[in-house]
Amino acid sequence: MSGPKPIVREVVTGHEASAALPDVGPPGTIAALLAPFVHDRRLERMRGVLARRTRHLTVLLEEIHDPHNIAACVRSCDAFGIQHVHLVPTRGRRPKAARGVSRGADRWLTMHLHPTIDAAIAALRAEGYLIAATDISGPSAPLPVHDAPLDRPLCVAFGNEHDGISETLRQAADLAIQVPMVGFVESLNISVACAIVLHELRTRVERSPAGVPPLADAERTALLDRFMFEDIERASSVLATVLARRGAVDAR
Repeated sequence: MSGPKPIVREVVTGHEASAALPDVGPPGTIAALLAPFVHDRRLERMRGVLARRTRHLTVLLEEIHDPHNIAACVRSCDAFGIQHVHLVPTRGRRPKAARGVSRGADRWLTMHLHPTIDAAIAALRAEGYLIAATDISGPSAPLPVHDAPLDRPLCVAFGNEHDGISETLRQAADLAIQVPMVGFVESLNISVACAIVLHELRTRVERSPAGVPPLADAERTALLDRFMFEDIERASSVLATVLARRGAVDAR
């Protein structure tokens, strides 16, 4: 008899999620084979979500300790259409997300784990991102989030609950941003800050003349395969049955 599900689970990277898919053909094949097993409204929901996903904004979480905070940030990324999330684990330990908080949102995102903050910065630079650190301790005053530049892809970096961002990230960041506040407190819980910042940035991008840059067609196709495989219970067995029946028909 199985026990209760653990309250946290390890974050699965986008590479691992893609590698877990069975090799049944070119991208789009899994979605085509599984489409008869998904309700039309559910399939349209998946396509609609993918149509609004973007790479223009991304998030970097540096050594976040609390699985509840990781889960809440991931959930906000899903809510505001951020497809790619970058994480630097705490002392090399694989990050975990609280199940009840994330609501499984990490299943629908492309998670990237980096061994060090230097590796994360290098990867983001290679993809052309400006890095905006949520930091009020730097040498210059941070910009209000509503003034952050959005003319090129932007990564918002959040540090851990105790020490904030590392000095390495502070030095590498192109700018610092903050959520304007008018009370006595000077900072917010990371999960709250993440939700506010992403809502503000997403809204500004949507209102810009160019609108939200969508994912490339090839990425949307590959992600729909993943979404449908994740959504159907025992999807591997279903695919095997469909392919076996197709093979039997072709052999006639």
